[in-house]
This record gives sequence, C-alpha cells and structure tokens, in this order.
Amino acid sequence: MPKRVLFLSVILASGPAFVGHAFAGMINAPIVGGTAMGRAEVLPTLAALARTDASGAAAPGANNLEATLHRLRVVLRRAAEATAGPAAREILSLSLILEDERFRGRLAEACAASAPIKMLSELARAYARVPFSAASGDEATAELLGARAAEIEDLCVLAHAATAGTRPLVRAGAILVSEDLRLFSTAYAIAAGASGFVVDDDVDADGGPAALVRAAGRPLLASASGVFSWLHPGDLVVVDADAGLVRVNPPATTVASFRSAAR
Repeated sequence: MPKRVLFLSVILASGPAFVGHAFAGMINAPIVGGTAMGRAEVLPTLAALARTDASGAAAPGANNLEATLHRLRVVLRRAAEATAGPAAREILSLSLILEDERFRGRLAEACAASAPIKMLSELARAYARVPFSAASGDEATAELLGARAAEIEDLCVLAHAATAGTRPLVRAGAILVSEDLRLFSTAYAIAAGASGFVVDDDVDADGGPAALVRAAGRPLLASASGVFSWLHPGDLVVVDADAGLVRVNPPATTVASFRSAAR
C-alpha cells in the first residue's frame, strides 16, 4: 500500500509544553525538540495522482523542475556539511542521483510527456525493480536499493508538482507528518519552509533524514504509532516534540497560549 504523507501549516514556537487534547498510550520518541501548531494537508503518492489525474500534459515547467532539484541539492549539501559519519555519507550518496544528467533528463521527459503521471510511474517502477536484481541472499543490498527506489518515487511526485502548475505541495510554515521519514521529501519540506516533522514509524536518530531535520533546526517527533488513524487533513494539531505529545483539535485556550508564546 502506498505510504501516505501529510503536511501541516504551522506557527513555530519555543517554550513550555501546552495543555490540550493529547492521545494517551502513544509511544512518541522526540528526535529533535520543539513545538508547533497547524492544520493538515496531504501530499499525494504517484498512485493517488494516477487515480485523480485528468489534466493531460503538465504545464511547461522545465525551469521549475531545475529550481526544485537545485533547492534539494542545497539542503542536502548543507546538511552533509553539518553532519559527520554514516549520516553524512548517506546524504551525499543520495545527492548523486540529483547530479545524474541521464536521470534528470528522463525525469524532465516524463514531466513533459502527454501523460506525465504514467511516465513518472514507469520511471519509478523501473527503479523499484532494481532491488530484485540484487545478488541472491544479499539482503542488505536489496534493502538499500529498495529504500533508494522509494526515494525515486518521492522525487517523481516532487517533480510533477514542480511542473504541473499547481500550488506548491508544501506551503511555508509546514509540518511533515508521514509513515516514515525519507531524504528527498524531508529536504523538499525544509526547502519550502517546513517547521517540523511527525513520523508514525521509528526514525534512526543517527540516520540521514534525522540529520537533515536537525541541521535545519526543526522539531522531529517519531514513533507516533497510529497517527493516521486519528489525524485527518484539516485537523488543528499542536505538536510538542519536547514532551513527546501530539494534540488534535485542542481547546481555544491552548491555541491562545501557543500563539502568545510564539510572539
């Protein structure tokens, strides 16, 4: 099943935890501290785009695509420079995809096609088949290539958004809420001005995606198990990564306290 991703428009604040409707029993792991508040938006997967697309070719947007790829490279480079060890190597390794002229050409051709979603999906599937060609029994290599294929699909979604002439997938001041945390979508959100991250699954605190968030100085809350069962687009949410809490539709007093502290 395709992974779902949400974005929340937010106001970022520092200070004490805020009282609101918190979900008890959640095992939330603060990775990077901070507090944020906002409403949910949804970032589509390629599969979701394929179900809803009826627009034909994407609007002319080669310059927009190159600008998006450039912003990704800038965020990744800055994070790699601020990070050391395996996380830095992970970031630099993925950055090589953005320097691959052949891949960038295929990405641009897919976006400019008469059926861009179909062509982008085929491009993503081509990379998704790579893990199955890994050496038999080499589980570590297959896992790595599988993760790389997921990154390519994310990049295809971002490329389509850059060339389709629609509003940006992430507005300035957003919190990415996702089932897991990957590098390209994280870098894209940071470049767009995202203010924090909430993840349903566990996140490696020493991994590349966490390093991106840390370098950007954004709060990151992981292991928010079941977040998609109770968080819906449009909900007002307060995220307190310091306390490990996510509050949905808090009372007006909580909202007022948060906004007061944000000033």
